[in-house]
Amino acid sequence: MADSSTGGYLLPISVAFPDDQDLDRIFHNLFIGITGLDPTLVRPRWTPEPANMPLFNSSWMAQGVIERRDDVVASQTFVDGTGMIVTRNQELDNLISCYGSGAAALEALIRDGLSLDQNREALTQQNIVLVEVGGARNMTMKINERWQKRIDVTITFRRILTRVYPILKLLTGVATEYADGYTAHIQTN
Repeated sequence: MADSSTGGYLLPISVAFPDDQDLDRIFHNLFIGITGLDPTLVRPRWTPEPANMPLFNSSWMAQGVIERRDDVVASQTFVDGTGMIVTRNQELDNLISCYGSGAAALEALIRDGLSLDQNREALTQQNIVLVEVGGARNMTMKINERWQKRIDVTITFRRILTRVYPILKLLTGVATEYADGYTAHIQTN
């Protein structure tokens, strides 16, 4: 693997944040925990092989990240012996859709459950925080030729992403500085 002494492209030597599947599991477990729903009734919004639909009017939900916004510029901090630590904030909009005759009650349970610090502990351990729970939108959806109540709400989370790159400490070097026609030689150790 290349480091800053070899030239060329640098790859991170650590990835300290969940990938897409891990992030899906984190949110899945969060919503199971704060709603008390059976895990099969907290569905991913997108899946290659959709599961059978729950019974008509049973309360269930689908969730998934629909938008991601990253900081334009990541912060960079050099730590001797570690390398260059690159940190970026990222906001994730998770669209929650609650279905069935208890859709409104389920949406309210999610909203209230997220207001409790203890319910957000698992997120905090993953460097994820709650930013806001948006307004609820009453919708309907045709499922198996029947109209079913649906309530959508967008919940925004923020996470901190950190990567470490193998950038070594500069031990010595010679530099030339030009300012207003003045030339200086600077020796660093």
